Amino acid sequence: MVAVACWPHDLNIMNGLMSGGLDKIADAMPWAGASDTSATAQAAVVKGGTLVFIRITNPSITVFDGKTEQLVGVARFTLAKESEQALLALVNEGRHPQSLMLLNVDFYQPTEHYHPPHEFIPVKSKGILRGAYTTERRELSVIEIRFSFDAIARGKRYENRYFFDSVEYNNIKIDSISEVIY
Repeated sequence: MVAVACWPHDLNIMNGLMSGGLDKIADAMPWAGASDTSATAQAAVVKGGTLVFIRITNPSITVFDGKTEQLVGVARFTLAKESEQALLALVNEGRHPQSLMLLNVDFYQPTEHYHPPHEFIPVKSKGILRGAYTTERRELSVIEIRFSFDAIARGKRYENRYFFDSVEYNNIKIDSISEVIY
């Protein structure tokens, strides 16, 4: 196992899976945790064999303020098909996505630092996107992508300030990709 530094340094959420600013990643993914994964455009290597991920299920994101790095909240969502394909290309081949579209975004664990994404002004944010990635052989891996982005609310506005029918992420900069071992 290898440890990689994350932000903020006092992160201690998700039932204690991460604490003290360190997170475990799989040794079998040598490109994970690199600050520039585009330099290593290769298939995901897990347990000695090349596995190609074909599907992402149960995605969630932990969002931090892009300037203060304070925890904003945790949200569940559905990936637009193009966004799922973009994340699969990132994990399988190291190709960075230009943008991502999250659908039916529900901030179910907002903090006192939560401010909803704006419709016209991009909100600078950082995030830890997690999902269950399925291989061609139906093997599951929990993959975690740490990145910075600009968030813009899209679509219909609701009275519930914690739900959005879509949120677009642009200006994406990947910090690390890792397999989470529980």
